[in-house]
Amino acid sequence: MSERWRCFVAIPLAEPFRADLAALVDRWRTQDHSVPLRWADPTSWHVTLAFLGDVDAEGVPALAARLPELVRGPRCRLVASDIVAWPRPHEARMVWCRFRVDPALLELHHRIAGGLSVVERRRYRPHLTLARVPGGRVIDVGRLADQLSAPPVEMPVDEVVLFRSHLGARGSRYEALAAVPCGMMAA
Repeated sequence: MSERWRCFVAIPLAEPFRADLAALVDRWRTQDHSVPLRWADPTSWHVTLAFLGDVDAEGVPALAARLPELVRGPRCRLVASDIVAWPRPHEARMVWCRFRVDPALLELHHRIAGGLSVVERRRYRPHLTLARVPGGRVIDVGRLADQLSAPPVEMPVDEVVLFRSHLGARGSRYEALAAVPCGMMAA
């Protein structure tokens, strides 16, 4: 039996955007210690385009080889829209930075998900997870949520990465398996 890897395709964050958002998160973390959140490591932040789930490790090179043809299309950007507690501030499981669903980004998502035979169970919501509530609990982050605001940032999508996720007790660690530059996209 072949080894199975948990994989996904995502957009890594550009350094200026990551640094600006990390500075905001650091301020929030120091303002309210009563909210028991497990904050994600900024070096692992990404915006998922397609979650592949557990895939046969031997098939990963073929998945990576398909990506260059799937990223061709209109150039797209990530535009931060807001920071939200999901699903609601008073019943939160996560804190997200949400991105505007721009038509070119949605098209990129559909090309990759369709091209890699991903079964979509939900409407695509581009976001990055900033924090999770540990232990699968639901908490009230109302006071914290009142302080949250998205940085006014647009970020060009310069590359798409096939990642492997290593799950662990202290959170997931992500291993880049293949990176595809998006500079070849049409303007």
